[in-house]
Amino acid sequence: MRIWLSGVRGTRSVVWPESVGSRLPFVMLVILTSIGLPAVAQDAVPAEAPAVAVPGDLSLEQMFADYLHFAKMGRFREADAYATALLAREDCQPEAMLALAEKYRNSRETLIQIIAGTDIRDSAEKVLAVIREGEVLKRKSAEQITGAIELLAGDPTQRLVGLNRLQHAGEYAVPWMVAALADATKKEMQPYIRRALPKVGRLAVNPLVVALRIPQDAVRETLLDVLAELGYPQALPYAKQIAEDAAQPDSVRETARRAVTQILARDPSLGDRPAAGAFLDLAEQYFVGTASLEADPREDLANVWYLREGQLIAIPVPREIFDEVQCMRACQDALAIQSELPDAVALWLAANFRREAQLGMDVRSVEPDERAANDKTRPDEYPRSIYFARCLGPRYAHLTLTRAVKDRDAAVALGAVTALDGIASASELVGPEDVKQALTLALSFPDVLVRIKAALALARALPPQDFPGARQVVPILASALDLRAATNVLIVDPNDESRQLLADWAKRANAQVVASANFVDAVAQAHRDLTKVDLILLASDMEAPDADDALKKIHKDDKLELSPVVLVVKPTGAPVRLKIEAMDKRVGRVHLQKWAGLSDDEVTELGQALTAAWNRAGDAYGHRTIDENEALQLSLVAADALRLIATTGTSVFEFGAAEDALVRACGHPTEEMRIAAAAVLAWSSSPAAQGAIARLALDPEGSDAQRIAVFGILAESAKRVGRQMVDDLVEALTTATLEEPKLTIRTAASQALGAMNLAGGRAAEIIRSYTAE
Repeated sequence: MRIWLSGVRGTRSVVWPESVGSRLPFVMLVILTSIGLPAVAQDAVPAEAPAVAVPGDLSLEQMFADYLHFAKMGRFREADAYATALLAREDCQPEAMLALAEKYRNSRETLIQIIAGTDIRDSAEKVLAVIREGEVLKRKSAEQITGAIELLAGDPTQRLVGLNRLQHAGEYAVPWMVAALADATKKEMQPYIRRALPKVGRLAVNPLVVALRIPQDAVRETLLDVLAELGYPQALPYAKQIAEDAAQPDSVRETARRAVTQILARDPSLGDRPAAGAFLDLAEQYFVGTASLEADPREDLANVWYLREGQLIAIPVPREIFDEVQCMRACQDALAIQSELPDAVALWLAANFRREAQLGMDVRSVEPDERAANDKTRPDEYPRSIYFARCLGPRYAHLTLTRAVKDRDAAVALGAVTALDGIASASELVGPEDVKQALTLALSFPDVLVRIKAALALARALPPQDFPGARQVVPILASALDLRAATNVLIVDPNDESRQLLADWAKRANAQVVASANFVDAVAQAHRDLTKVDLILLASDMEAPDADDALKKIHKDDKLELSPVVLVVKPTGAPVRLKIEAMDKRVGRVHLQKWAGLSDDEVTELGQALTAAWNRAGDAYGHRTIDENEALQLSLVAADALRLIATTGTSVFEFGAAEDALVRACGHPTEEMRIAAAAVLAWSSSPAAQGAIARLALDPEGSDAQRIAVFGILAESAKRVGRQMVDDLVEALTTATLEEPKLTIRTAASQALGAMNLAGGRAAEIIRSYTAE
């Protein structure tokens, strides 16, 4: 067996004797990946290796055991084939796979190492997901939990076993324990349950704070005492709410006050704010993703707890939206106490926009989206996030946008700007008030869609007076005229061969590429030539700046800050990878051990690895791609906005700054866009503008519809500003009027020629050309 080891002194290939033992290669892989050094172990097989045949008569256990064996041996092709076959079996059920994982005690660790350090991570992730589903089912088992509760009243060994099982069940144990506390027939069990509840730990807090709404006062006092003993800050607003409520019984309020005192004593930095403010603080912590509030890390879904008909129930949601859902609930609790709380309203709107974006929904849309069903906490026919933002008016949309600009949150910013565009007048969009400054700041936002939507909102509102950022509006709209669905990739790699290898991959993916050995040069070119950047590839061996300093500069760059970054880790790049991961966990990575003399299969595998890393980084950064139709629609809308600016003659915006882009747009691949650009140019008095219209009308490759439409636009231009185009184009227009084979096009050309009042002495020639004699 041959193993490639990558370290600070380069890559070395060593042969591992089979006699040493089949497990040792995988042990080496575990050690190396644990300290950040990539290692790839594989059999010396030819590049064109035959497909792996998996015997069809194997039992589920034997297939799982063989899969683990091949993985530990570093025979990843065989392991991947066995994993695929395993997952396709009807008996590959969560309970069965969990039993096997428990029988093969190191299997979970093996799967985690495969995911972290090999190219067959996808199949390993799927196998591990099935096992984890089995773990969830076991934790949720009513039989297991109620049996554990009964053990609490047994001898010391039984109590320990019962407590361990309840701790393993985590939050799922709480409903059963609370129900037992409220059950008058189980009074002898209640002291044991009271002592055990705090030992369940942090995961018990979320269902416990919801359970504070049950009607039995004695049980509520017990739960408040438990929360006080646990001491977690997220319980603070719920205890404060009870303590401040004059309608509550005195004994319950006193217990709540004691709980507040105990929690604050553990962390005086929390501050003793009223309940509404405490709920708002909790909402903020959820919104920023405070680690101590995260859902059970053992599960793929996160539980949101509700009290329905006196029963605690968990509604699972995707982990990606757990913080947003909890943030919205905390905002609602704050507003229930204090209705005039603008910051809570703005935060609720922001969390709702982000919730939709995390589900893959377009925050600008009002249309129903089937992906909304993935959030089971929302009822059917729940309105879209834009509905709420428009409903609540410009003030709250501005406050939401202010948050988004500060947080650099593209989804929230896009939703807030879209809402403002639909509801706010010019006086409500710009002005000296602090709350109105966010929209002009959005003109410099790192996300191209946010910049364009902000410019559109301001252009369509036509503010009567100058304002900060007004000079940015037209250039942004002009940049939108050439917005394409094609992706843009920025590559920085000091090695010519590996840089070319990466650039070739990007070009095969139909990307426009800016590649350089120098970071500063590459960034300067990207700012100059690219409307947006969809991916940044940084090589681990880059210098002046090195990769981690380059990432710091990207974080401060208004155009690149939200672009997904993938680190290309070369043989000596492990220390750099560790620094980058500590700095920004969103950054993806791809290992590149060699770049010269790659076979076709190796090039394909590298391309797949780059694409997978890009997708993962894109998800982590919240990056969304722009498809062809969306790009065209934005370009057309930008052209309409520029035409509005031109027709009104406003002095607030500089229409002339868009002329070069409009001229280029006359060569757009879409006819509709070419005609739209020409129509806007008709309001410009320059020779270049009228010349671009004329060339488009005279283009013999254009469709009849395009040529007829643009000749009409040329006539409008001539009527508005007279003849501006050069003599050669005048002659070509005259020739088209006289000699164009199709009468419909000659007729359209004649209108443009007449509007320029150029026929003059050629009147007789034109008449004679149609005389039969």
